[in-house]
Amino acid sequence: MQRLALIILLIFTVIATRVHAQTFYQNKEYGVSLGASHYFGDLNDHYGLREVMPAFGAFMRLHLNPFIAARFAANATRVGYDDKYSNNFYNKTRNLNFKSNIVEFTAQSEFNFFRFF
Repeated sequence: MQRLALIILLIFTVIATRVHAQTFYQNKEYGVSLGASHYFGDLNDHYGLREVMPAFGAFMRLHLNPFIAARFAANATRVGYDDKYSNNFYNKTRNLNFKSNIVEFTAQSEFNFFRFF
């Protein structure tokens, strides 16, 4: 998972070779996102924050004209939880746990009601 994220980040970095300061209009934007993710569900029924995992992603937005844009993004994280963190005797006896990698690819279209500057 880390290798995939590094490859995606490297691809978006290599694509972003031109940097212009104070330009009036650019037709491409690049960005990264960093955050956290956590599982809430049957194993975590009291919404405890025991296994917070990092989440990261990258995006590219193409401005087709001043009103319409296309956005492509890739995000990745890992979620999981364990019954050993529960205070409930039956949950501890059940002794379930899991970890799951989540990778998301998106393609979106955006419409600006006002002219994009």
